[in-house]
Amino acid sequence: MSVIAELVETVEECNWKLVNAEQDLPKLRKAVHERPTNGEKLARLGFCLYTLDEREEALTLFTRALEHPASICIHCHRDCLVNIGWEHYLREEYEQALGWFEHACHLMEPMTKADQKHLEDDSDTDRNPPYKLALENVLLALAELGRLTEATQRLQEYQDWFGRLPRYESHALEKLGLQPDVIFIRSRTRSPFGQAAAS
Repeated sequence: MSVIAELVETVEECNWKLVNAEQDLPKLRKAVHERPTNGEKLARLGFCLYTLDEREEALTLFTRALEHPASICIHCHRDCLVNIGWEHYLREEYEQALGWFEHACHLMEPMTKADQKHLEDDSDTDRNPPYKLALENVLLALAELGRLTEATQRLQEYQDWFGRLPRYESHALEKLGLQPDVIFIRSRTRSPFGQAAAS
């Protein structure tokens, strides 16, 4: 019964998202009409259309949004990249998908002068985490491409930053011969925290 209840809940949530997207669509179109070179407006209309399964028009808008990086927030910028990559992934164009996911993975917010000064004073300059969703998609693409060594390295990176990999991505890596949960358990039990907990 809990599985059925979860399915009902998921269907209700999807239906609400569709209803909200349909309601938002006219005002989002108007906003783009009024400001056709605003990356944020273009991206938001693209996300709405993608929700409504108008994928070709959405992809055009994502591409247009990326042409105006000064007027788009990093969150929308990353999600435009991920959605374009995901479309390549669905078309089994895994190499192209990987490029888009990698770009989203490493896209960072512009640094202020204070941030730059802090990094100059700090020997550990690689402290920004990758974009979690993009890194999960990188792992999916690497699994489809059969790149075991790269997938192993990126899995370790993921686990170092975010912990255990979700089930869908874990299943994809298992087909490649990796066992993400086993690797996760081993890495945690060998860490000082794990050893302290065990002793």
